[in-house]
Amino acid sequence: MKKIALICLSVTGLFLAVGCETPVYSAKERGDNIARNMGLEWQMVQDDVDHVLLLRPVSVLTRWNVR
Repeated sequence: MKKIALICLSVTGLFLAVGCETPVYSAKERGDNIARNMGLEWQMVQDDVDHVLLLRPVSVLTRWNVR
């Protein structure tokens, strides 16, 4: 439940903060980083759901490759 709340807050924050440039990243780069992180979080939520519903074999590793 905490992850779902975090994702909702992240989506809200994305819409509010994408236009802000930081000294390191432009607005587009920052938006791309946020979108990538949100995508990875969503994939991890899917892993958790599959684990609870026993849809995949038991493993301690995630299927998603973080680069």
